[in-house]
Amino acid sequence: MYFADKTKHNWFVVALILSNILIYVTMLGFNILSSFPINSTTKIFPTDVGGISNDYFIEVTPASWVFSTVWTIIFIWNGLWLIYAFVNIFRRLKDNTLFYRKFDFLNFGVFIAFIVNNLSIIAWLFLWSNKFAGWALFVIVLCVIPLNVALFIFYRKFDECKEELRERRLIVDLVIIRILPQNGLATFATWLTLATNLNFATFPAS
Repeated sequence: MYFADKTKHNWFVVALILSNILIYVTMLGFNILSSFPINSTTKIFPTDVGGISNDYFIEVTPASWVFSTVWTIIFIWNGLWLIYAFVNIFRRLKDNTLFYRKFDFLNFGVFIAFIVNNLSIIAWLFLWSNKFAGWALFVIVLCVIPLNVALFIFYRKFDECKEELRERRLIVDLVIIRILPQNGLATFATWLTLATNLNFATFPAS
């Protein structure tokens, strides 16, 4: 069968990787726009995200510079593993097997879940900036769930192939995998869980 031949591309997975990158960049663009003051993006976001947080201020809300710093780190971190996934499309092992076909720790399920997460974040930005706090709370939960699904799939798939990665002396890949997709997704999920709890806390004030 075609999909059993790991020397040939799985164009479905390739399309998912490219779609992930495109949607991720789009999501970053909306995040940047939503962080501007109200007079800069009136036609797109009625109020900047930080302004809404100040309106619904609670004592445990981190300072704005903390939010911006952490989000910047998380977005760069996850952008790096997407670049790693893209580079892997072109890598082949000594037996001519495609790297991403042989070691599918970044399974198609990871990419689908990450796309759902990114689209949910975009939806949350519009809802939050329009002060639809109830719907924003519902959607931010939808942001967290796909990341945990992605992590579950990733851990299962990575556990299946990590020994062979060691046997083939692909130590650099083992390090990159643990630093970028594993910890990048985990940190993203952790911070979004915190943001979800803050949304729960601010909902009564809205």
